[in-house]
Amino acid sequence: MKMKRREFLIFSTAFLSQISENKFKFFSRHPEPISYTTENGKPFEKFYTQRMHPDYITALPGVEYFFLGNGEIIAVIQLCQDERTNASLFGLTLWDAERFTRKWSTFLYHPERGFENTKLTVKFGDEFFTLDRGNFKKIYWDLNRGFPVVKLIWGNEKLEVEEEFFVPIEGKILFRNIKVTNKTNIEIPTSLRLQLYPNFGLFDEIFTSEKDKTAYAKGYTTLKLQTLSENAKTSGRYDLWVELEKGVNNAIYIYSLSEAKGKEQKMTSKNFIVITKKTSSFWNDKTKIETDSEILNSLFNVSKICFKSTIAKSGKRDSGIWQYNMEWVRDDSMFLLGLLMCGFFEEAKTMLIKMLEKFIGPEGQTIESSRWFGYELTELDQNGELLYALWSYVCWTGDFEILKRYWDKIKLVAEFPLKDVFWDKTTKLLKNKREFWERTDTFGVEEGYELAYQFWVSFGLKKASELAKKLGYDALSRRWSLAADEIKNSMIKIMVHNDETGKKFFIKRRKVNGEWQRYFIPPDRKRMPQNSPIATEPLPSAEPDTSEVLPIVYGFVDPNDDICIGTLERIEKLWNQRWNYGGYERYDSSSEPEPPGPWPFASLFVARAYMEMNDQEKVWRVLNWLYNINGGKSGAWFEYYPVEQLTPPLPPIGIVGWTWAELVALVIYHIVGIRPEIENIKIKPSLLKNLNFINANFKIRQMEIDLYIERGREIFAIVGDKKVEMKNQTLTVPYSQGKMKIKISTI
Repeated sequence: MKMKRREFLIFSTAFLSQISENKFKFFSRHPEPISYTTENGKPFEKFYTQRMHPDYITALPGVEYFFLGNGEIIAVIQLCQDERTNASLFGLTLWDAERFTRKWSTFLYHPERGFENTKLTVKFGDEFFTLDRGNFKKIYWDLNRGFPVVKLIWGNEKLEVEEEFFVPIEGKILFRNIKVTNKTNIEIPTSLRLQLYPNFGLFDEIFTSEKDKTAYAKGYTTLKLQTLSENAKTSGRYDLWVELEKGVNNAIYIYSLSEAKGKEQKMTSKNFIVITKKTSSFWNDKTKIETDSEILNSLFNVSKICFKSTIAKSGKRDSGIWQYNMEWVRDDSMFLLGLLMCGFFEEAKTMLIKMLEKFIGPEGQTIESSRWFGYELTELDQNGELLYALWSYVCWTGDFEILKRYWDKIKLVAEFPLKDVFWDKTTKLLKNKREFWERTDTFGVEEGYELAYQFWVSFGLKKASELAKKLGYDALSRRWSLAADEIKNSMIKIMVHNDETGKKFFIKRRKVNGEWQRYFIPPDRKRMPQNSPIATEPLPSAEPDTSEVLPIVYGFVDPNDDICIGTLERIEKLWNQRWNYGGYERYDSSSEPEPPGPWPFASLFVARAYMEMNDQEKVWRVLNWLYNINGGKSGAWFEYYPVEQLTPPLPPIGIVGWTWAELVALVIYHIVGIRPEIENIKIKPSLLKNLNFINANFKIRQMEIDLYIERGREIFAIVGDKKVEMKNQTLTVPYSQGKMKIKISTI
């Protein structure tokens, strides 16, 4: 049975009813105590006492996930300090980057033991020590090696243990470097033990080889645990020990997945040094941002790391890690923009080619949730987002050849929204029965005009018009530019409401009869998730909606216009709407088919809009919230943060890469102000309050730019050693080659 992204919400109402009546007690957080009494019982009557280890749960209270990856392998370090969860404090797991997973199907999750057996054991004399909540000290991203390293520190009064986790730039390999510091005054023999305890659902041949000094797990692939240390020995089915020799306090373990024939190589201490230098060189070539704000630096860096960590070499990536196991053009288009801004040009090209070759149908329709659902349910914004991503790719890289190679596909993408089935020739607006967040007529969405679709298609067509003109397709350029203007002008006229106080603001949706659709009332509430707001509240409101700020974010409308002011005033209702821990709901909670809660990437929509409107207090509010919510230290933000989950029928809440794209865009596009165009680079910095300088190094086409921005008493720019005029606080620089130094003073 095929299921749409939000059909999880309307699946099996009877099943939900059974959960609510506690008939399925295995979903309870506090199940009944196990009783071994057999009187009057039936076989397996208390079947719910069989449970999986809670490490399968994605959205644990306070959890942090540190993602490492290189396009071939993805590894995750879990840290969960909340004892109430019964989850492992520490966990390590990994999988093949080309395959999507759920958390419970990753390679080191064990149904009964979770991640417990991925912990290190230190034999210190006659004593054995492992990490626990009492001896844990800290975990953090360490960038001092020139590439991302997750550093874990734990210990006690006798010893301190530092564990470093990192992946090289190539190879299905994860390194785990362990250093033990003896804090006593006497010499104590020390040994280390790691186990290769794999997922029993994926691996069935599990053994060690003393000859190879290797622990093996064979099944759907081959997983190995080895070490660079010569003083190693295996034990039993799972164990690999290293005895630290006198004067040596560290050992390097290696997890690896099977490679294609001819690619496997024996790792030695010598080629370990070579590969770490190569890895450092790769990361040194990417965008670097340094400011006097620890929060801003951290948020940018963790996002940059997660981009590389979660995309396969084929350009494949899960739009919701451990959640959706599917791909969307809209998510990938935003992700591609983040890749460009971070300097991952090759990865961006691969992803763009993947979309152009695989994600576009014969009429120009784009896939969402890895398929297409027909005209009425088409996500029209995707065509505009893909065109904008394509334009941005060309601006950043100067790769015009990709336009020529795929021009026939690009034309289809641009023309598709202009079909008669969508484009109302009377109103000049686009119509369908699906809104931006994917609710359909099942949820009470009537045929009509969605603001976000008007914006994205108009915006994308304008960019496509520029590309067509550059290639000499003047007639197409004029057609797309005219269509873009007609949609925009109608949007400003029809998708704006004037209330009784004289305030103007964008509205989310109008019906085809011209009526403002203010409420989404499902025709059959029994099909909605039981007890959800949209199932129970009399008037589930469609307003306000964070997608209404998108025209402000991209300069589609003047941020000083009364429409923008009125729109943001209404959006404030969504901050802390039905909770008290910060963040914006994506839209009014009363129409949520999911538990209410804040959405990080929707909150960043709002922060970016406020940045354009120079309301910096509210920008900082979002940044501080993202930094302090769980996920903020590692970069693994969840799609949203409700108090409770509804799984099943909903999929588990996972990590959504769109958040990284919005955060990086806030930093690069709005704060640093780097805005490449077809013929020139424009730099329009906007220093946040309490931010005094920015040091940036980035690549654009054949240029490497060192940019220094400082707060001063006047506005000016120095390019090389020449003072250059800035118009409207914007520096325009023509493309060239080689290195360039720019200094900008702003107020």
